[in-house]
Order: sequence, then structure tokens, then C-alpha cells
Amino acid sequence: MLPGISESADQFGDGELHMRSQKLLIIDNSPVQCQTLSRVFRRLGYDVVTATGGVDGLTRVAEQRPDAIILDLLLPDIDGVQICRQLKQGAETNRLPVILFTGRTRVIDILHGFQAGADMFIAKGLTLMKLVNFVKALLAEHTHEADGFDVQMAMKTSQELLRMLIGAFDGIVRARLELALGLNATASILDQATKELPTGWKLQALREGMYWYLDIRQAVIQFATFVSAVFQILEQKREDIEVGHLKEAFEHQLIFFD
Repeated sequence: MLPGISESADQFGDGELHMRSQKLLIIDNSPVQCQTLSRVFRRLGYDVVTATGGVDGLTRVAEQRPDAIILDLLLPDIDGVQICRQLKQGAETNRLPVILFTGRTRVIDILHGFQAGADMFIAKGLTLMKLVNFVKALLAEHTHEADGFDVQMAMKTSQELLRMLIGAFDGIVRARLELALGLNATASILDQATKELPTGWKLQALREGMYWYLDIRQAVIQFATFVSAVFQILEQKREDIEVGHLKEAFEHQLIFFD
């Protein structure tokens, strides 16, 4: 089985074929992976264009004008985050849905991806149905055409992502602070940091998944704002904690998706 693909493309049979003019661009450094994903989405009735590098991918965006992009982070010439940022800053491409589909799943990769404007981050190795469903969900919003996606699956996929990021924070940062400073001092720091979040994006709401699946980017960005505030507070307090090492440990933590 190809790494990053959890199902055979054959399971997405012609019975699911629909007539549509929606076009997907897949940018991935593996020609085999491009081919496999192309088979899946073409069986579902999409027009698919592929590129195995960032420069080629950006050229195809201009030439082919896709409706959505599936983008790997590990490319031979331009980092996927840089491509995403360039697309989201472009006047003609800033509303183009971009899903990061990659095997690079450190905390910092996920945070940087959303901060660059990605609409979703899905790890290779997950069930391919999650990718297909979120592509449908984003295209339905982008083109205002209903496409039979599973709303509950989209919600679960987005909530699982943020839950794992918060779990990494709790397991590395919060646990270290509680050990070094105690429960009360740690709670005080976290309370102070959460005040940096706007109304409606408090940490407890993020923990409980109280946001719509289309708001996953903003949810992750607000979580990143909270984390940044925690580290700024620690640097100001100059407690007996190596803040730089703690931050590095958190940012380079691998996220293992179910």
C-alpha cells in the first residue's frame, strides 16, 4: 500500500460518479501519490490536474484555475507553507480552498500551515474518506453547490485535529509548568493567556469543539495565539524554566492522528 493512502482507489467506484465541472489541483512530490489521488477523485467525477513541484503547481493554478487544491508540505523546490501563503495573499486566489495533505505532522507544521491560510490539515495515513469528505465540504461552501458530504464527519475531523494540538500542549507545556510551578501558579498563567483570545474563542470552547468545521483555521490560529501568550508570560516572569527548550519541545512534537 502506498504510504499516506489508507484505502485502495478502487473502493471509490463509478457508482459515486456525478456530473460536475469542479477541478482539483493536487500538488505532491510523489508522482505515484498524485496518480492514486487522481484516480480516486476522477472516479468521483472531478476534473484533476497534478503537479510534483511548487513552481509547476503555481503555474498550473494560473493556467488551470482549479476550484480547490490538495497540497503537500514536502516539495522539492518550494515549501508547501510558502505556496499556501502566496495563494492566500493573491488577489485572484485568496478564496481558493487549500487542504494540506502531508506526512509532516509536527505541531509547528500544523500551526504554520493554518497561519499561512490553509483551510484544513489532514495527515497522510488517515482514512482517505476524511480527505474526500473535507474536499467536498469546502467545495460546497466555495461553489455554493451541495455535494453530498457528511457534515458530522467534517465536524469530527476538525475537532480531532484541534483536540490533538491541545493534548500536545497539555502533555508537554502544561505538565512541565505544573511540575515546576505548581497547579495554582500554572492555572494563573493559563488564565492570563486566555484573556488574549477574543470573545467566543476561549480555551474551554476550543477544548470542547464549540466551533463550526469551516472555522477550523480560526480555531487553530486562536489556539496558537493562546500558546504564544503563555510563552510570553513565562519569558517575562523569568521563572526557573528554560522557556526556549520548552517551546521547541512543544513545536517539534509529532502529532499522531487516529
